[in-house]
Amino acid sequence: MNTTPNSSWTYLDNSFEMNFHYSMDHIIELLASELREYLSSLFAVQEDYVVISSLMGLDGSVAPNISNKVVITFLTMNVEQIDTGKFEVLEVLISANYESASEANRQLRAVADFFHFASPHGIVKYFTSISLLNMVKLDKNVVEMAEIFKLLGANYVPSLVYRVAKPLFNVNYSDVQLALINEVSSSKETIKTEINELLKTFVFEPNTYHTWLAVGYLIDEYLFNVWKAGKLMGENEKEAYEVYIGLGKSMTPEDILNGCLRLTVLLLFDKEAGFIVVTYQRQLQT
Repeated sequence: MNTTPNSSWTYLDNSFEMNFHYSMDHIIELLASELREYLSSLFAVQEDYVVISSLMGLDGSVAPNISNKVVITFLTMNVEQIDTGKFEVLEVLISANYESASEANRQLRAVADFFHFASPHGIVKYFTSISLLNMVKLDKNVVEMAEIFKLLGANYVPSLVYRVAKPLFNVNYSDVQLALINEVSSSKETIKTEINELLKTFVFEPNTYHTWLAVGYLIDEYLFNVWKAGKLMGENEKEAYEVYIGLGKSMTPEDILNGCLRLTVLLLFDKEAGFIVVTYQRQLQT
């Protein structure tokens, strides 16, 4: 769901895109789709520039269908503790597999520009249709890149390595809160009340980035189930509801300093009537 109207981008320091219902494989597929759309638009051609593939087949030959393509290859995957919590971490190799060196470099510059445009400060964007995502370009020297291609059994082609991190959550909900998530009411007013009830989980938490992230996750999980139960309209969850939380989106700097958490939720009960906008406020620790 978009947390920034009329924009594909949301940023780490001011807002969150709350859709956590995708696996990392699906996230990379959506990443490839975003990149494919960008490159096609940039070069003004309808061409499938981006594929997800290994560079080599199991028999040691060059993988099929990667000639003159930008290729996304999985390298490593694990779970890490990073600052505020646990993340599922994936390293991907993005290669410009072109016969022409100049074309390969042109494509790779475009890939780098795509991510830089999304995040000028080098920290990740959140994609429109995907889960909260964190991407950072890894600076690999010549020796390190050579080692990667040796492990892949492939000849070197111009490439970049990105580190993709997706947050994992282990929130301990009470039985009442779990019941609210899983047992959806048909009443508009009750749904709005239940969201307020879920926010009680966080009354003793600080008004910080990680708390906002966890709040968004919990409310998104609840609303996802509401939509699946047919209580919200929309062909997919992105059409059925939106969640706004973060600095500049639902809160001011003064709110944060004063421990005032504000959450705005858009709910689509009736397509003709449009979204109902509901704002919640909770006093947290300062």
